[in-house]
Amino acid sequence: MAINQDWVQLTDNSKRRIAQILDGSMLVEMAFEHPVDENSAIATHKHFHEQITYIKKGTFKFLIIHENGEQEERIVNEGDTLALRSNVEHGCIPLAENSIFMDFFNPIRVDLL
Repeated sequence: MAINQDWVQLTDNSKRRIAQILDGSMLVEMAFEHPVDENSAIATHKHFHEQITYIKKGTFKFLIIHENGEQEERIVNEGDTLALRSNVEHGCIPLAENSIFMDFFNPIRVDLL
């Protein structure tokens, strides 16, 4: 099922679109117009979906909180990927103008539809 949804504005700085849905998986694109100060707090969340993130453009700082409570900060740049298992707490902030990432979720994130 091809979807290529229109962009949905989430905040003054971020927007999202669902790019594709197929056989229980989905691809979501997130775009950020402006960078955020590198020392800003990073809001985190978790979900039972497995997630693979591809950095399409720009730079992001990710915060990953592992099951043992260990916190990992990771800077990712254009072309980089990262994988998050189910229920791993995580979040990110953009560090460059017009940064974009693509998230692949399995199963579909019904909460994003």
